[in-house]
Amino acid sequence: MTEISDTEVPPQNINRGIALIVTGLLIIPAIDAIAKYLSDSIPTLQITWARFLFQSILMAAIVLLHHRPIALIPKRPIIQLIRGLLLALATLIFFWSLKYLPIADAIAIFFIQPLILTLFSAFFLGEQVGWHRRIAVLTGFVGALVIIQPAGNSFQPASLLPVLTAVFFAGYMTLTRATAGHDTAETAQFAAGSGALVVLSAILFFCSLTPFESLHPVMPDLTEWGWLALLGVIAAFCHLLVVKAMELAPASVLAPFAYTEFIGATLLGWLIFNDIPSWNTWAGAAIIVASGLYVFLRERKLDSASVPETL
Repeated sequence: MTEISDTEVPPQNINRGIALIVTGLLIIPAIDAIAKYLSDSIPTLQITWARFLFQSILMAAIVLLHHRPIALIPKRPIIQLIRGLLLALATLIFFWSLKYLPIADAIAIFFIQPLILTLFSAFFLGEQVGWHRRIAVLTGFVGALVIIQPAGNSFQPASLLPVLTAVFFAGYMTLTRATAGHDTAETAQFAAGSGALVVLSAILFFCSLTPFESLHPVMPDLTEWGWLALLGVIAAFCHLLVVKAMELAPASVLAPFAYTEFIGATLLGWLIFNDIPSWNTWAGAAIIVASGLYVFLRERKLDSASVPETL
């Protein structure tokens, strides 16, 4: 996808792009709410597997509607399989964390992901990261610690799971950057989702052979199948909203709106599970958001100046 500059885009397209990405990010926490709701009766691994099963079916249909069947095959299948592995692990671990944490807490901690991506981009892609952004990354981790409170009486080991999720998802995004332009967005999304499905199918099969009944897949009832299918529908739908938003408006304009996902997560957590974020969640989320926005503004300033960050 070609990067669009702000001056090349009509204002109405920018407004539509913002509306689409905000809509998608407000809806997407419904995936987490459904996963949390189903976790009492269906193993987390099976929920994750079903999410990618239905998403892959929908994305295959979308690819076939817009492209020839050959578009289902990515140009770098091994890399796409690794992307799928990282995405599968990130989703599985995050769904697992929702068994123990409020949705808003888990997502607030996960928001350190763009900061980890900044570090990965420097180490693996050779992007320059100066001391301004290094301080922002450290500040973001401080925000995560405010939420997690590792030295407090209320510390939950499960609070570390969204951190691990952020690491795996940052790895997934690093590979996404590295392979950008080799496939269409639809093909790349289908490849990552189907790769995750392959990995999770193998793990699910192995778990079914173990003596641990808690890991064995179960047969969902009709209502639960409906909820599992809805997971995939929401995932595919929200992805398409984000892709369309990126086509209408520059990424530099849309990036700050990523944090609207926390609003949707907070509302759903309150309405469905009666979870109200504590003061430390709000404070930590504010620190993480501020550090993330600083990285965004710093990169935008450097892009406009067309010079590398060396200070």
